[in-house]
Amino acid sequence: MDLHADGRMSVTKWPPGATVTAPAVDAGWLRRPLDDTALESLRWYLEDHLRTPFGAYGERGPHIARQLPGWGARMFSALLGDGPGRDAYLRSRARGGALEIVLRSDSAPLLALPWELMTDPGRPTAPALDDVVVTRCPLAADPLDAVTEADGSRLRVLLVVTRPDGDADAAPRTSALPLVRRLGPGRDAVELRVLRPPTLTGLGETLREAREEGRPFQIVHFDGPGVLPGARAGGAAGAARRPQASRGHEPEDVLVFERPDGGAEPVPVRRVARLLAAAEVPLVVLSPHRSGSPAGEAEAAAALRLLQEGAAAVLALPYRLDATAATAFLTTLYERLRRGDRIARAVAAGRRRLADQDRRVSVKGPLPLADWTVPVLYRRSEVTFPGLRAEPTAPEHGRLPDAVTAGSGAAPDPDARDGLEGLAPVGAFVGRDGLLLDLDAGARLHRAVILHGPAGVGKTELAKAFGRWCRDTEAVDGPDAVVLHSFEPGVASFGLAGVVDRIGRRLFAPEDFDPLAPDERLEAVERELAARDVLLIWDGVESLHTGHRPAAATPAPAEEERAGLRAFLERVIRRGRGAVVLTSRTREDWLGPEPLRIEVPGLDPDEAVAYADRLLAPDPDTVRKRGLRVFGQLLEWLDGHPLGMRLVLSSLEAHEPWHTLDTLVRGEEAAAWAAEETAETAEAKEPRHAALVVSVGYALDRLTAADRRALAAVTLFHGTADATVLALLSRQPLAPERFRDRGTEEWQRLLERAAGLGLLTAPHGTAPQSTAYRLHPAIAAVLTARWRAEEPGFAEQHAAALQALLGAQVNFCLLLTRELLGGSTEFALTALDLQRRTIGGLLVRAVENGLWLQALALVRPLYAHWNAHGLDAEARGWTDRVRTALEAPDGGPPGADTPAGALWLSVVGADARRLVRAGRTEEAERSFREIHHAVGQRTPDTDQLDDLADGYQQLGRIAVDRGEFADAEQWYLRSLALLEQLDDADGIALGHHQLGVIAHRLGRPEDAERRTREALDAFERLGESGRAAACRHQLGVLAQEQGRFEDAYLWYGRALDGAGQPTDLPLATDLHHRLAAVAAELGRLAAAEKWCTEALALAEESGSLPDSARGYHRLGVLASAQERFAQAESLHRKALEIRQDLGDRHGTAASQHQLGVVAARRGDLAEAETWYARALAVREELGDQAGVSVSYHQLGLAAQTGGRAADAEARYRKALDVSHRIGDTPGLVRTFGQFGLFAAEQGRPREAMEWLVRSITCFEEFPHPLTWPSVVNLGLLARDLGPRAVERAWRSVTGRRLPEAVRDHVGG
Repeated sequence: MDLHADGRMSVTKWPPGATVTAPAVDAGWLRRPLDDTALESLRWYLEDHLRTPFGAYGERGPHIARQLPGWGARMFSALLGDGPGRDAYLRSRARGGALEIVLRSDSAPLLALPWELMTDPGRPTAPALDDVVVTRCPLAADPLDAVTEADGSRLRVLLVVTRPDGDADAAPRTSALPLVRRLGPGRDAVELRVLRPPTLTGLGETLREAREEGRPFQIVHFDGPGVLPGARAGGAAGAARRPQASRGHEPEDVLVFERPDGGAEPVPVRRVARLLAAAEVPLVVLSPHRSGSPAGEAEAAAALRLLQEGAAAVLALPYRLDATAATAFLTTLYERLRRGDRIARAVAAGRRRLADQDRRVSVKGPLPLADWTVPVLYRRSEVTFPGLRAEPTAPEHGRLPDAVTAGSGAAPDPDARDGLEGLAPVGAFVGRDGLLLDLDAGARLHRAVILHGPAGVGKTELAKAFGRWCRDTEAVDGPDAVVLHSFEPGVASFGLAGVVDRIGRRLFAPEDFDPLAPDERLEAVERELAARDVLLIWDGVESLHTGHRPAAATPAPAEEERAGLRAFLERVIRRGRGAVVLTSRTREDWLGPEPLRIEVPGLDPDEAVAYADRLLAPDPDTVRKRGLRVFGQLLEWLDGHPLGMRLVLSSLEAHEPWHTLDTLVRGEEAAAWAAEETAETAEAKEPRHAALVVSVGYALDRLTAADRRALAAVTLFHGTADATVLALLSRQPLAPERFRDRGTEEWQRLLERAAGLGLLTAPHGTAPQSTAYRLHPAIAAVLTARWRAEEPGFAEQHAAALQALLGAQVNFCLLLTRELLGGSTEFALTALDLQRRTIGGLLVRAVENGLWLQALALVRPLYAHWNAHGLDAEARGWTDRVRTALEAPDGGPPGADTPAGALWLSVVGADARRLVRAGRTEEAERSFREIHHAVGQRTPDTDQLDDLADGYQQLGRIAVDRGEFADAEQWYLRSLALLEQLDDADGIALGHHQLGVIAHRLGRPEDAERRTREALDAFERLGESGRAAACRHQLGVLAQEQGRFEDAYLWYGRALDGAGQPTDLPLATDLHHRLAAVAAELGRLAAAEKWCTEALALAEESGSLPDSARGYHRLGVLASAQERFAQAESLHRKALEIRQDLGDRHGTAASQHQLGVVAARRGDLAEAETWYARALAVREELGDQAGVSVSYHQLGLAAQTGGRAADAEARYRKALDVSHRIGDTPGLVRTFGQFGLFAAEQGRPREAMEWLVRSITCFEEFPHPLTWPSVVNLGLLARDLGPRAVERAWRSVTGRRLPEAVRDHVGG
């Protein structure tokens, strides 16, 4: 249908299968079917009806809805009522199948008319819902069968979300926020990207880069103020309030972008159109926050311009859709396009979904709305996406399932998915579109934003929602780059260290971050923040200064600490790439002028209605009550305060709205008791605060008097109350009467009832049967005020209640400790996560009052929680606080046999073990030695034996890591003695195994074998198959090193049978390597390569790159042994490359060393020395003293082979010095023996003999397998110099006569 500006119409038919259209036929004159009054009524119905469905307005909406069919009939009659147009329509419908009505015109006012509203009087269903597609295009459009095939294997949508005019549009409704939650990152269906910053330049650069990368955007979706017309549409008033662009003297329609520095940048549509055409974007979506006046004309003009400049299609939403409806339509549209539908059919599917699910949120509850008429499609050609993956996708992570796409069911809530790291909403989160967009711009432009507002207004939930938005729109570098840190009482301190630890544990791997000292952690975090887009959320900043309460469990940070936090924030603002969002009840002026401050008000009326709908949706009985006008008045009284709404609206199931409102109004006048509690704060004077107090009181009054009195117990907790702990509290002698005689079930019922009233909430992620409930601080303050008002002796009663809670938490922590040791660790850690702040507050009380045993019971499970979550600063802070309270002014610990001493030993020991795990061994050793000196010669109590034994084991491990094996042996022996006192069979077996390993390192193979066999017998009795396999492995190592290769082969085989690949793949891989090495020693090189190849296959199967490197390394050694030097070098280089990529410095040095060996064997001494020197440098950096000794030894060999005697001797002496220093007996044997050969080569046979004697006498055993080469060489020298020379050399070195056993071997 061609619609000419002068009113003439013509009709052109294109039947299915035809190659050309029939000639155009005149269809008469178009009479305007709807006047301005009707169009304004339609706009009001679609946009405003649901906001005011009461009184006269309540009748107006249904009245307009009843007029829609008549208006549709007028639209149909004007276009197809008679003449050729009607004939063509009827014949097409009679033929059956799909029909498209294309309206061609260059007149924006004609195209802007709501043609989708057309109603065929002869059919029950509107054509637009009955397989008829209505589209629009310019008169000079492409042929009707033109098809644009968009490139790309994924449907990529670029969202341009702007809100540059701030308060001028105080309550925008954007589809971008829910759309991202539905189809954002992590979903395969559609790839959404939000343009940041939303500038014209940014749009051009982003589109160009995407096209150059071969990943073009097929859709650009504008979500903002919409297309703003010039003066012709808005008149003087419109021109005064809207941005305009002019071309000559005629105003042009504009799209509003943002300037790089903020504010609006109106851009003529023609410029945007040309930019999109240059990027070959086929589809443009125009989704305004608000409609124009008259609605649709500006969008029609913009669509025509976009099509004329090259866009294939434009989808416009000229009226403001409800956000849920817009999301439903757009998700259906994008899913249909992804599945292969052409654009017209995809729009039709979305339209049908709007019609099928036509209930929209209103203050009266869900009401029907015919907003299926809103979407309008303009097209120059059809658009299809042939390259898209069309496979079905599972409905996970918030992706729309098939049923939803088809128009039935409800999509899963994306916010409920796991792994949100504290960002999951508490209850329902709705609206806040304007604030979220303000936050987006503020964070980008100012780097720091403070959200401030009264208690319960939703600051924390808004900040978390912004975190989810940034994560889902990839405003940050990865899902780990949103870091929430809460300044809630109950932690050790509010200092910078805790903030840094929270950020560091989120951005770094524990093994990289934990070993760092505090100043190194700060430096690493600031460096990462300067390099990555990270969003930091600091919640509850008022606790640091302006809102800190003197009685809080966590002391207020000193000025110096606050200055440190302020300086850190300033550095993030200046140097960081990301942003910081802070929440507080005040403006926090002490943080300086740099942060942008945004006040968080209550929900606006539309948001309040949506929130009420979410709160009341589970109770269908409230539908009638919501239809009453007084319900709207109730919402007005609540003033959009989310917490107040939660508390009050829960009453609608039992009360009429008028009764609730009357009670609240009267209660507001009688709430003087609450003002007394908070009169000293400015917040108490706020009207919204008074309303909140009344709302809490209203909810409380729905409990019985006894339950109201008992519920005050939850205020003793910090954040989360627990029914189990409350039951323990009830049994405490000091518990106030109001809290007594209630068991766990009674408390659970009360907490559930309170949660039903909105007074409590269940923590996110807890099990349905959880006994834990969260308490909002604002509600806690009101409950405490009521308690104070009810009890004249409140102070004494409150102190007694805290003491009773201390006893209850002590019992609860003893239970958790038992669970951690031998029960459900998951249960214990979950409970600790919820109760840690309360436990922390009680720990302060116990320490301040000298209740050392109670403090000991509290702190033990807390260390498990801190370790599990990497809360290093928290653990360090509590350790310092407890030690300060316990130690004398000179730092001396309390007596080990006192309760204070028991607490000191536990805290210092736990902290030392934390330091070991963090790799800070020097600090850990100091702490363990403090424990050792504190215990002295006194026999520890039974309760302390286990901790002390563990401490000695830790000191042994530290000594082993340093290569100080003699010291390690002494610590392990002390530990074993204590474990034997405890009759700890498992610990004893482990002790013998450790001592066997140490004896092996000290060169005492017989002792090592004895200890290892004892451990093996014990582990087999205990059924510890894995540890038994480790013992067999160790016995194989001992046999291998003593040259008993058949025994070694047997032990390794038994260990492999015991380990089993599925059970312990790393051990099985290592055993394959060991078997390969022994097979090589036995001359079974084919078997050796077989074992090694299998080891490499196991490593690659498990994805273990370290084991793959080891496999290449071992195969290289075997190739070298068979003089396949080229292959050996290639294999060693593969191993080296993997180890360097992994940052494995020890492995890198080993590979470099072997490349030196290969080079030396093929005679390239210069290259060999180069590789040995590289290995030496790495080992020196690592402090690997045993490796340093080996490297000097090999460098000496290379120098000796090359005829550089002085260099060789110097290097051998360096090797000896290192081996002497660390007690490396095998290293001494090796270099003493080599020195003997060197001296003989230099013509100093007597000196050579003495070096060989030194090598032989390193071990008491004769002949020791490691010394056998020296025994052979001594015998060779004895043939030349005679037996008496051997006698003299032996006496010179040892001061003793030559043993007969040696004489016999040498003589032979």
